[in-house]
Amino acid sequence: MDNPKNDNSPAKIDSHILIPKLHLKRFHKNGTYAIYDVKDKTISKHGSATNTNIQFGYYSKKFEGRLNEEIENPFSKVLAILEAWNYEEDSLTIDTAPIWNYVCSLLYRNPVVHNQVRENSLCVLLPVIIPNDLIVGIGSEVISEIDLFHKYNTISVFINKTDIPFALPMMGIYHYQINGEDRINLPINPKMAICLTYEKDAATADGIRPITTDNPKVIMRLNEFAFETQVKAGQGFVLCSELSELRRLVSAI
Repeated sequence: MDNPKNDNSPAKIDSHILIPKLHLKRFHKNGTYAIYDVKDKTISKHGSATNTNIQFGYYSKKFEGRLNEEIENPFSKVLAILEAWNYEEDSLTIDTAPIWNYVCSLLYRNPVVHNQVRENSLCVLLPVIIPNDLIVGIGSEVISEIDLFHKYNTISVFINKTDIPFALPMMGIYHYQINGEDRINLPINPKMAICLTYEKDAATADGIRPITTDNPKVIMRLNEFAFETQVKAGQGFVLCSELSELRRLVSAI
């Protein structure tokens, strides 16, 4: 069988299947992070944004360009603003559309969804690269037409002031409840996570608000939510800048 890397077609390139490099690299510590493979139940100390969840030809070069232009670059600019914010203000007013678009992209770029579509449609007759482009393209159009996150109208930034870093599941996001309130977390680096919630008072939903914690038990519990979410999927990975925290999560299940 030919090595797919020998295919010099300009339409094929290495693709990050789900979480892009701009997001993964923020979890590096000295150029790597610890990573747990859910299916193999193994931990590696040498994960990095250059070798995590990558497949040659998973998306076409043209479609990679579209994802980069429409989703990843705008989100990267928002991340730069959030990471430079000093949090002295009560809220930060910015265009939040790139955040919502990125969260939605994590849903339609999920390989679990891609596999289900390919196994239950005529996509099985097509090369992998074609259905993946189609699924993501159609998914983005469908999600743009519905109010998928109607339960969430507020974006906060969770500031982690503990020595326990945020863990990141392959899904990128995870759901949990606090006092009956639904929340979605999107860790963006070891010390920050974007949090989607619902506020009954519309006035309080203006701008992005900081939420700060110096309680390590809070971060540890959030990491457990992230880890449990990925393990339930039966595949994928969970990464963390600290090997000790990842080992704790593995031993806790």
